[in-house]
Amino acid sequence: FIYGAALFAPVAGVTPKLDSQYRFVAAWDVGLALIVWWIIPQIERQTALFRLICIVVFVGGCGRVLAWLVVGSPGTVFLVVTGLELLIPLLIPWQAKVAKHRTPYTA
Repeated sequence: FIYGAALFAPVAGVTPKLDSQYRFVAAWDVGLALIVWWIIPQIERQTALFRLICIVVFVGGCGRVLAWLVVGSPGTVFLVVTGLELLIPLLIPWQAKVAKHRTPYTA
């Protein structure tokens, strides 16, 4: 989010609205990544939050597929990222298994 939309497009082609939206969404991505790193040590107790994150990432992947169909392919790197985003819900059963075998929380 530091470089804005100009990271992917010529500066002359980047409108203020596009740049603003890009930076906002990029900041959300950073925030989501921080939340994921925060829940990792307690993944067995974070079932609802983990599932919500998986669903949000999957929906984002669906948005990328829609963009691909409407505008065209974004390139290999983005197609790989999209594939990963669409596969993220497969982690939900893994987390459920981890949560099922967790030891009781002691403070």
